[in-house]
Amino acid sequence: MNWFISVLLITGSSDLPYHEWKETAPALKAMLESTKRMAVTLVADPRDVSADRLAGYDVVVVDYNGPRWNPEVELAVADFVAMGKGIVTFHLDSYTFEGWAHWPDIIGATWFKLGHSKRRVFKVDIQDKDHPITKGMGDSFDTDDELYNGLTLKPGTHVLADAWDDPAANGTGKRHPLVWTCAYGKGRTLHLTLGHDLKSLSSDGFQKLMQRGTEWAARGEVTARP
Repeated sequence: MNWFISVLLITGSSDLPYHEWKETAPALKAMLESTKRMAVTLVADPRDVSADRLAGYDVVVVDYNGPRWNPEVELAVADFVAMGKGIVTFHLDSYTFEGWAHWPDIIGATWFKLGHSKRRVFKVDIQDKDHPITKGMGDSFDTDDELYNGLTLKPGTHVLADAWDDPAANGTGKRHPLVWTCAYGKGRTLHLTLGHDLKSLSSDGFQKLMQRGTEWAARGEVTARP
């Protein structure tokens, strides 16, 4: 079986000055290709995406927060996942595409209130230690990031990791999901609310989740543990 994974990384816009795709997208590309198991094509203009082009890939990774894609691109991406491929989304993708009815079902959540507590180092707790993505990662890891607290999960999502939102940092005093999987049609979704900037992306825990999660979204299992 050929386990080489072909990844399409869709980027090209973000809600500046809060998120800078020109920094994060190349870092994601390098992060995935460092596994020596993935070839990543970076597309900085979503208008270049089509159903025919997507047919050559195993998984889509999205680093985007900007204007709606045109209807043909949105339908092509939704169909790509629904027909059995994978998609990985993170952080700024959580609240993009207002008005695209299928996006909450694709990422497995809706954003009911824009918000996060103070940027800081906090502990990410692994809740499912037996999932192919998180197996062997231990109980927790520390990250310097924003802790999103405004998302409501859709039915059928499966939480892999969460965190306690400390009131001392203007948090809610509750636990909030940070990493989850869901199905969209026959396809697989991984969503992480982590990944605010290059510092956040440099976390060993984030990198493991992204690398393993991209393989899982593409293939339904993880055979290598970078």
